[in-house]
Order: sequence, then structure tokens, then C-alpha cells
Amino acid sequence: MTAPGDYCVTADIDTTTPSGRLLFGILATLAAFERDRLRERTIAGLQRARAQGVRLGRRRTTPTPIAIPGGNVRAAAAIWGVSKSTAARWISRGCVPPTVGQTSETAA
Repeated sequence: MTAPGDYCVTADIDTTTPSGRLLFGILATLAAFERDRLRERTIAGLQRARAQGVRLGRRRTTPTPIAIPGGNVRAAAAIWGVSKSTAARWISRGCVPPTVGQTSETAA
């Protein structure tokens, strides 16, 4: 919102005069009205989509169950010979290396 006495160059509204302030106020009220209408339409569209059974938002992913050797992160880290944080990162990404003594052919 501009202060009284400012001059709008693009719309040629002189806010130093009573008629300029009136026009500026009307334009501001119309802008607020249109913003409220946009919000109402958005909410109505979301409600209609929910009523039709549309799932909104990001799709949920189900984590792939993985077998952790030793049963926990610390034991898996010891088996794999890596740090606990590395083992936890591998497990969270689902890219667990084959356990000791297994090759890629025997793990499958």
C-alpha cells in the first residue's frame, strides 16, 4: 500500500487528491475481492476432488523390507566392515551389499 502523497506512474493515479485516493482504494478492494474468490474456488475444487475420491498430495512409498544381517545396524556394520553411519545409510537406501562369504551369484 502506498502512502498518501505517492504517485502511481503506471496507472496514472495521483494519490494526493481525494479522487485519486478513492480510485486507489477501489482498486485495492477489487484486488482483495478477486484474491478471496480465487481462494474460494481453490477450496471448492479441493473439496470436490476429495468427494470424488482423488488422493491429493505426494504419493506414499512403502519401504522395501530388507534383511539386515545381525538384526540391527551396529551388527550389520560389523559384518560388512563399515561404520555404523555408512551401514545405516545403505539400509535406508535399500542398497545392502551381500553378506560376507556371498558373491553376487549366490546372493540371488
